[in-house]
Amino acid sequence: MPRPNGFIFYAGPSRLNGEPIVGVATGLVRRSDNEKTGPMVQVYFIPDPERAPLPHKAIESGADASVCGDCKYRDGGCYVVAFRGPLMVAKAVLAGSYPRVSLAEASTLLDGETVRLGAWGDPASVPTRVLRRLVSKARRWTGYSHAWTRFPSLRGLLMASVDTPAEFAEAQRRGWRTFRVDAEGTPMAGEIGCPAGPENGARTTCDKCGLCDGARASDGRRSIVIRSHGAAHKIKAANEALRSAAITV
Repeated sequence: MPRPNGFIFYAGPSRLNGEPIVGVATGLVRRSDNEKTGPMVQVYFIPDPERAPLPHKAIESGADASVCGDCKYRDGGCYVVAFRGPLMVAKAVLAGSYPRVSLAEASTLLDGETVRLGAWGDPASVPTRVLRRLVSKARRWTGYSHAWTRFPSLRGLLMASVDTPAEFAEAQRRGWRTFRVDAEGTPMAGEIGCPAGPENGARTTCDKCGLCDGARASDGRRSIVIRSHGAAHKIKAANEALRSAAITV
């Protein structure tokens, strides 16, 4: 079989709420042009489009809870525009464009690759064993979860996504490395600013950095903070710029 651009490695119940979801890896041939991440393989976790609404409709109905859980950015602050990448992936699944492969085949396809776990959706929505096998031969990966309190087994694979100083402290106490979004991207004790963030000169890309791969035994690496860069943040900034120019919005 020719090397596919993408494949389905999981189809089953979400660990977040039991609803049907699929895990899809894309960009093996047609590489991502995301300037921040670099040409990483993009892994999406989406409601099963054969049994649930398409991603942009899932957000409207609340069906995105199967892959987004209780993430606070479901209110419109998410940096991912659901009717772009996630919708394209869901339509490709419906069209049968992606082969379904075993985990052994999936890990071989990702041998030596850099992998972004969660181009949309929380990786915690699939079993930990699936994620471990998926990236077992990858050169490096990045991943984040808001469900870190529920799934401690993910601590060695993913960063704990935290939103407050209290959550940061609790995740640190539990042995997680953390990823935090801040309006200014200002580090707290134990954090560094994201080296790929524009506020830090975008001096590298995620595929070259690899700091966001969870916590290792005796891990002395710091946690990561990045300045807000989601869709809602951009819209707010644009509206403020228009108002400052005395243009009605």
